[in-house]
Amino acid sequence: MPIHRAAVIVTLASLLGAACTPVTPPPTSAAATTTAATSGPPTTGAPPPSTIPPPADRLTIVVDELRASPLAEIGQAYGAATGVSVTVETRSVAESLAGALIAEDAGDLPDVLLVPHDAVGRLADLGHLAELDFETGGLDDRALAGFTVGGRLYGLPYGLEAVALFRNTDLVPTAPATWTELAEQCRSLEPNQCLGVPEDFFHHAGLLFTGGGYLFGDAWDVADLGVEQAVAGARLIRRLVADGVLGRPAGYPELAGEFARSELAFLVAGPWHVAPARDAGPPFAVSALPGEGRDPARPLVGIQGFVTAANGREELSEELLRRLANEPAAMAELALADWRVPALMAARAELPPEVGGFLRSVTDGTIIPNLPAVGELWTPLDEAISDLYRDPARPVEDILAEAAARIRAATDVPGP
Repeated sequence: MPIHRAAVIVTLASLLGAACTPVTPPPTSAAATTTAATSGPPTTGAPPPSTIPPPADRLTIVVDELRASPLAEIGQAYGAATGVSVTVETRSVAESLAGALIAEDAGDLPDVLLVPHDAVGRLADLGHLAELDFETGGLDDRALAGFTVGGRLYGLPYGLEAVALFRNTDLVPTAPATWTELAEQCRSLEPNQCLGVPEDFFHHAGLLFTGGGYLFGDAWDVADLGVEQAVAGARLIRRLVADGVLGRPAGYPELAGEFARSELAFLVAGPWHVAPARDAGPPFAVSALPGEGRDPARPLVGIQGFVTAANGREELSEELLRRLANEPAAMAELALADWRVPALMAARAELPPEVGGFLRSVTDGTIIPNLPAVGELWTPLDEAISDLYRDPARPVEDILAEAAARIRAATDVPGP
C-alpha cells in the first residue's frame, strides 16, 4: 500500500520539529535496490560518499520505486549525451528525507533527492541545497513557490496532492456541492454510513478552514497565525458530528476498510487511496471537497519534487533537472504514477478522472508552508481536532486559542 500523506506528514513533523535532536533513520529495506543507468565505466564497490566523494562525472539520484523508471530513462539519456554516469537508487521518501535531515553536510547527500516541499526550508537552513536557475515558465506557480525559500528556487516540483472526496456511486450517484447537501444525501442511508474523515488535522484542514482561518499568513509569516480565525470551520465540524454525518474518530486504515465494504458512502482521502479503492471493488468517483455557502473547502496542499545537493556537482545535477523539466511525458509520468496533479501545466490537458477530482482541491487549497516552524503545527492541531469530537461542551474558540498558544510558544512568537 502506498505511503499516504498523513503518515509522511507525521514522520516529517517529528523530524522537522526536532532541530537539535538526533534522529535515527529507518533501516534500509531489502526493497531499496539500486538501478544504474550508466554511460562510461561501470560503478565499482567504491567507499561511501562521506568517506571519498564520488568522481565529478557521476551522479546519484534517490527516488521512490514508483518514480524510478522515468528517472532512469532521463538519466540514461543524460549520460549518453554528456558521458556522466547516473545511478538511480530507490528508497522511500520518508527514509531518504530522514537521512538528509541528519546529514552533517551536503557531501553526505545524493546529488538529486526526491523530497516533499515542506522540508525544503529546513534543508536549506542546514546549507544542504543548491539553488536552481533555469526556465520554469511551464510549471505551476504555486508548486514553484513551495520549493522557493527567501526568493531562491531550490527544487523542481513534479506533482501536487490534496485530499478530496471519494464517493461510493452505488450509494450516492451525484457529488455534493456543499457539506449541507452531503448531510441531506446521508439522510437516506443507514446510520453511521455517511462520511469518514481520518482523525488527524491534515485530513480535517479542508473542513476547519472553510469560512476562514489559515496556517501562516501572507508570505508565510510565522507571526501571522490564523488558527484562531477558523471558528466557522470548527463549528461546521461540530455540527456534522452532532448531526451524525461525521461518526466517531478513526484512523485512515479503518475508514478505508469501511469504505471498501460499502459501510461508508463518503471518504476524505488523498491520491494514495485511488489504488486501494480500485482494488476493493465498489464503484467510486473522486470530487473536490464540498464547501459551504460561497466558501470553498481549503485542504492542505503538498508538493513533491527534486532538490540538488550543494556538493560541488550541482551544475551537473541542475542540468539533469533542466532536461527533466523539458520532458513533458516524463513529468506527467512522475505525477500520474500515483494520481498526483502534475506540476507541469501542459500535462493537465487530459487527466484521468480520479486526478481531475483532485485538481480543484489543489487549486483551492492551502499550501503547507515550507518553513522549519511547520513542524510545530501538527500535534496541537491534531489534538484540537480530537477535542472538537470528544468535548462537545467546550467552546470552539477555546480549543482554537489553546492550539494557537501552543504553536506560538513552540515557535517563540508572541501572541496577538
